[in-house]
Amino acid sequence: MEWVVQRGSEVIVQLTLPAEFLEWLAERTRDPAVIQIDPYRDTVLDAGQQSAWLRVLREVRTQATAELRHHHEARSHLPRDPVARGVILDRLVAQDLTRDPHQRTLDEISALFELALDSGASVQAIGD
Repeated sequence: MEWVVQRGSEVIVQLTLPAEFLEWLAERTRDPAVIQIDPYRDTVLDAGQQSAWLRVLREVRTQATAELRHHHEARSHLPRDPVARGVILDRLVAQDLTRDPHQRTLDEISALFELALDSGASVQAIGD
């Protein structure tokens, strides 16, 4: 599925989402803004829908970050010093997030919606 940020006739940015990303995302949210997207239909998202998508994407990232943090707190030998512990946990979580292709795609689509909202552009989801 292609996602295009467009202002007037000018294409600002274009992103191809892997088909499995929408499935992965739908497993993590029940928000109608996300689960109603049909990967085989063209859709234009207005500013309200863009904001809803961005909110959901941020919630999914927050949830993934919390889960990874909990995982490392439970399974890693971390220092007792809270500052050092926090720094190490942040690095471990960041490494895990950058290794996960879905999380990288999440970053890309989040940036797309931020750009669209900041520039007053439309977002088109072009079906396969």
